Amino acid sequence: MKRETQLELARELQAHVRNGSTALAPEVFRNPVAAYSDAARAQLERERLFRARPLFMGMSCRLPNPGDFLAEEIAGVPVLLVRGQDGALRAFANICRHRGAPVASGCGQARVFACPYHGWTYGLDGRLAGIPEQASFPGVDKSTHGLQPLPAGERHGMIFARLCKGPQPQAAAVAEDALEIDVDAHLSGLGEEFDAYRFAGYSYFASEWMAPAINWKFGIDTFLEAYHLPALHRTTVAPLIRGNVGAFDAYGDHGRMTFVRFSSSAWDGK
Repeated sequence: MKRETQLELARELQAHVRNGSTALAPEVFRNPVAAYSDAARAQLERERLFRARPLFMGMSCRLPNPGDFLAEEIAGVPVLLVRGQDGALRAFANICRHRGAPVASGCGQARVFACPYHGWTYGLDGRLAGIPEQASFPGVDKSTHGLQPLPAGERHGMIFARLCKGPQPQAAAVAEDALEIDVDAHLSGLGEEFDAYRFAGYSYFASEWMAPAINWKFGIDTFLEAYHLPALHRTTVAPLIRGNVGAFDAYGDHGRMTFVRFSSSAWDGK
């Protein structure tokens, strides 16, 4: 984050503390229960948000070397991320073009990917490398039966991918076969802030998965506010961070929330 941005946010938060205020929407927003419980809406969100827009898939340090791969399932789509011999980051649907079995699982190092069902093999670039008993498949062109590529992008030490090809909503200028995501355009101005953290120099330590049986928005909506801190976290976070004091800035589809520690009183007015 730029120093000017830090100072601007500090002054905004100091003013909120002095005035006993916080960042507010123009008016009260009543959220219908259906937003969290309607199955049809959840399906639309999967299609229009998770499958049609770029998703953050992890840090670049998870795939530092040629041959490194990571296989995960996101919104029902099996995704394979691969670092090629040329150093480029690529994404594919983790689906063998013969019978649809996954060609990789977990994470690790590979020179080729082999389907566990019939042994079809694919290179790090997704090309179909080998078909056992190929004479049994007359007319099958290996050059057109590689792994299905997915749009991907890498910037600021972060990896992004889209779960389907074709233009994004509200981005008709993007070609249908475009496979490179313009990460900075997607971040809508937040790229400079992420760049300041120098994530490209980070090292991978560990991952942890949680799979609560809830609508995804419960995890987002109930977390991104400081209003709940005094009641829910009164013995842990609440003594450190002021409750119900925060700043908010929108960046396209994204938002930045900033909270304030009690210790910030030491620099109030400076």
